[in-house]
Amino acid sequence: MIIVMMMMMMMMMMMMMMMMMMMMMMMMMMMMMMMKMMKMRMMVIMMLLMMMMMMMIVIMMMMMMMMMMMMIMMMMMTTTTTTTMMMMMMMMMMMMMMMMMMMMMMMTMTMTRR
Repeated sequence: MIIVMMMMMMMMMMMMMMMMMMMMMMMMMMMMMMMKMMKMRMMVIMMLLMMMMMMMIVIMMMMMMMMMMMMIMMMMMTTTTTTTMMMMMMMMMMMMMMMMMMMMMMMTMTMTRR
């Protein structure tokens, strides 16, 4: 059981890293687009980037917290694998939701900027 937990944790970490990378890429792309579009000053863009980064960090922290909570719960229960699977599914769903929200926010930001 514990080994499985470790594996799951590792998988989650990997997912986090991937998400981080994706977000970074997206941010970079958006900044480039902005630069091209309105010839913004560098300072403004940097500020935006920083804000986005902060948001990212906060969300990641939340996710991590959620994971830890889930793990603890699993440890407490130590029941059948089905429950754990359910938990994992729920977590995935939550992550997806977070991602969607992030995307939406970014989209809205870009739209308003125009």
